[in-house]
Amino acid sequence: MVKRVDFVFDPDWPHIGSTVMRGEQLSGLARAGLGRDWRVRYRPLGARIRGSRVFLTKNAARRLDADDANALVRAGNRLFVDIVDSSPPGWTADVTCILVAASHTSFTTVSRTHPHREVVLIDHHVDPRLPAPPAHYPRFRVGYFGEVFNAALTPEVERKVEVVPVSTAQRDDSWLSRLVEFPLHFAVRRRIAQDDVKPFLKGFTAAAMGANILALRTDREAVAWLGDDYPFLVDGDDEATVLDAIAAAEGSWGSSRWDAGLHAMRGIRERVSPERIVRQLERALSA
Repeated sequence: MVKRVDFVFDPDWPHIGSTVMRGEQLSGLARAGLGRDWRVRYRPLGARIRGSRVFLTKNAARRLDADDANALVRAGNRLFVDIVDSSPPGWTADVTCILVAASHTSFTTVSRTHPHREVVLIDHHVDPRLPAPPAHYPRFRVGYFGEVFNAALTPEVERKVEVVPVSTAQRDDSWLSRLVEFPLHFAVRRRIAQDDVKPFLKGFTAAAMGANILALRTDREAVAWLGDDYPFLVDGDDEATVLDAIAAAEGSWGSSRWDAGLHAMRGIRERVSPERIVRQLERALSA
């Protein structure tokens, strides 16, 4: 019997990051990797769906209310609610559904705060549009890829870190070609509440590019992936500490310390390979 899964997105937000990556791209990985026993579709909110596993992307889940969600359940669907870096929508307390975490910290937190709901973990995948990593990086450079307001940047730090803006609100591929220029990625954030459950996507990107990364030692998700002995964890987000960390990383360029960091990053790259993500997805959907 063919098993069905419908990835559902909010058509008002087709280009936002969570829609593109956890909807369009993840459904593409599923279609390529789940095999002939599965029928995978990527559909807008409001489409008629019956007898399927419905994977609601973050914005789609936010648009629903309890009546909408119950209607999907009555149509013979099982609901999987992707929360990414947010809390589950309020209606999930009253409607039978499975909550999907995209990070280890989110999985732990939501399992504790929603003990009467099944919670599954599907790690965030690496953007399949990434270029192949270079055979080697010719010189030391530090790059920050992301929304500028999220990073712990000052004018002095920006003299050492090149900022490559990445919008999560609209589709923009221009930053991808710049990835091959930077052997060290910058992930020191201005901390906000939702950072505690964010997937370590910056780390996954760096790992895919054969690069090291600077991340805060207080970033629980980063440390869960890197290990607390990773050589490029930063002890604070103040300017002096960040500049010292960059200088120390530059001083280790090409050394055994640098190679130890790359060894950890290779492990991360293997753990979020497309094959591993698809296996996680299949286990979650088959539970």
